[in-house]
Amino acid sequence: MAGRRRAMELVFLGTAANPSPRRNSSCVLLKIGKIMQLFDCAEGSFRQLQESRHSGSAIDRIFITHMHGDHVWGLPALLCAAKFRVNAEIYGPQGIRDWLRMSLKSCRAKVPSKYKVHELILTQEKSLERVASLHVPANPHDDELPGNDISCSGDGVWHVLQDETLDIKAGLLTHNVPCWGYVLTEVKSEAEKESAGETTRGSRKVVILGDTANSKALTTAGRDADVVVHEATLGNCNKETHSTPEMAGSFAKSINAKLLVLTHLNRNAGTSKLPATAYLDPAKRAFGRDSVVLAEDFLSLSL
Repeated sequence: MAGRRRAMELVFLGTAANPSPRRNSSCVLLKIGKIMQLFDCAEGSFRQLQESRHSGSAIDRIFITHMHGDHVWGLPALLCAAKFRVNAEIYGPQGIRDWLRMSLKSCRAKVPSKYKVHELILTQEKSLERVASLHVPANPHDDELPGNDISCSGDGVWHVLQDETLDIKAGLLTHNVPCWGYVLTEVKSEAEKESAGETTRGSRKVVILGDTANSKALTTAGRDADVVVHEATLGNCNKETHSTPEMAGSFAKSINAKLLVLTHLNRNAGTSKLPATAYLDPAKRAFGRDSVVLAEDFLSLSL
């Protein structure tokens, strides 16, 4: 049918700040039509993917928010074992290219599909356009292809990529290592633009954040998001590096989001030791809406 919207689905493959039998560490899948993207890749993420109903799907891109182990240690295993549509495309902080190369080389590992790494560089440029330069590694892994170095633009965000499906931007969050959040805005197909429903259907927007004590860098880019995926590590967490449910709710309110999903949770979240209401109630009060969800492993949300 002309103008039919692409299916968009969020699947939570890992939702814990510290893993447990109920929760794996951080990994989120976003599927738009046939395009499949992962955000963070903790140890065990490949197994989680196999356990999900998307186990046979091909991955297109992987986005890493920061270089803490509970967000990145599963990446080498995933590259060596998972199915990719063409070449593995990885986006992440400066330093991830060397770390991944060392990890693969030291294990004498092969990457069947080849891979390339695009690094977000901590520099400022005057241009408002996407600022990217090709990086040709001097001592690459045998299966490594040249990737881009992407610098911050004059508008304060990293213009990561734009294709026929998505416009993706990143913003620097407050954490104890460089950490990014990603904003993904749907690019409509020509058929959708020409459809009768065009006047009532806007482009969908998804905000997926890494660990953060302050996400204000994405206030403008994330405005009117359909969903925000925000960490809420502990009610008494270190507010200089992590967020409480109240902080997550306040950010969702500041960008006029429609739905807030809390993740990166205590291992007992949602149990009698730490009931879901301990997260949901304060987040709802700060958000000013009841549309708050406590993530569970394998939770699937259609957008």
